[in-house]
Amino acid sequence: MPCFLNIACGSTYVTGPEWENVDYSARDQHVRRQDILGGLETSAPDYEVVYCSHFLEHVPHDLVPGFLSRCRQLTRGDGLLRLVVPDAEMLLREYLAQRSAGEDAKADYAFVVFLDQCVRRRPGGRLGEFDRRIGNGELAGLRSYAEFLLGPESRPEPAGQGGTSLARKLARLLARPDLLLQRLEPAYIRAVCALLPRAFREQNVSFTGIGERHQWMWDFSSLGAALREAGYTRIERASFDRSSRGDRLFAPLDEVLGAPRKGHHQLFVEARP
Repeated sequence: MPCFLNIACGSTYVTGPEWENVDYSARDQHVRRQDILGGLETSAPDYEVVYCSHFLEHVPHDLVPGFLSRCRQLTRGDGLLRLVVPDAEMLLREYLAQRSAGEDAKADYAFVVFLDQCVRRRPGGRLGEFDRRIGNGELAGLRSYAEFLLGPESRPEPAGQGGTSLARKLARLLARPDLLLQRLEPAYIRAVCALLPRAFREQNVSFTGIGERHQWMWDFSSLGAALREAGYTRIERASFDRSSRGDRLFAPLDEVLGAPRKGHHQLFVEARP
C-alpha cells in the first residue's frame, strides 16, 4: 500500500511501491490518470505524505478550498502536506529590486515570470518569447538570471538544437493510443471554440495547455490562511532541501545538483492537521 501521494506529478515523480503518482495527463506507466478537480480517487484512504508541486496556482480560486479539504482528508492523523508554488512575494520583491537597481531587463523578466502565465492566451506566451531570445543570443545577459529564477530545467536551447524528430514523436503516439487521444484533445477544443463570437473568443478564451495557465498567485500569508481554513494547524515554510521530516524524501522531486529544480522563485510550505 503506498504511503506517499504525488498529486499532479507531470513528468516528475518517484517510482516504487511506496509512491502513488497521479496526473491528468498520464504519459508513463508509473502515473495514473486522474481528473484531480473532478473527484480525486486514490488507492488508499490516507497517506503519510501528500506532495503537490506547481499545481495549486493552476486551480481556479473558488475551487481551492475543496481541493485543500480533500488533501486534509488524505492526511488524517499526523500526515504531512507539502505544497510548492510560485512565490508571488518573492517575484514582486525581485521585480522592484531590479527596477530600483536600474536592471530593467531583469525587472522585465521577473515581471513576465509573475504575470505571463496568468494572462497568456497561447502556449508559451511572452515568457516563451523571452526564452527563445535568450536561447538565440539576443538576450544572452539574462541566461543566468533566468536559471536563477526558474531553475536548470528552464535553460533555453539555441535555435535548431534539442527537440525530438517528427518520426519519433509519431511512433511514440502510435504505440500509445491513450497519448494520441490526449494530443487530439486541444484540436477538438479549438474546433468548438471557433463557433464562439470572435470578440468573445479573443478576450476570454485561452488555448494554453493543461497545467500551463495560472489562475492565482500565492505567498506564504495567503497560502497559510487557505490551509488553516481547510483544517491544518501546523503550517511552516520549508525549502527545496529542507523538510520538517528531517530526511531526503523530497530530494528527487525538488532538487537538481544541489539547487532547486525549478529555481528560486518557489515557495515551499508544509502543513499538518
